[in-house]
Amino acid sequence: MNILMALSQLEVTGAEVYATTVGDKLTERGHNVFYVSDTLTKPHSGPFFSLRFNKRSIPRRLACGVSGLSY
Repeated sequence: MNILMALSQLEVTGAEVYATTVGDKLTERGHNVFYVSDTLTKPHSGPFFSLRFNKRSIPRRLACGVSGLSY
């Protein structure tokens, strides 16, 4: 199974620790785990793609919420 872990953070948080711990266990079971986040500092299995969730301007955040578009 392909699994996406999407995290919105700028520093290490409990969400990052939880996502990478669960993601590593899922990888051990044969799943493909991908990570998307502003930053990802904890060691992990699977590819990481940097995406600026927290750095979007207020108008872009509002446009995303109103129109359903993602940036």
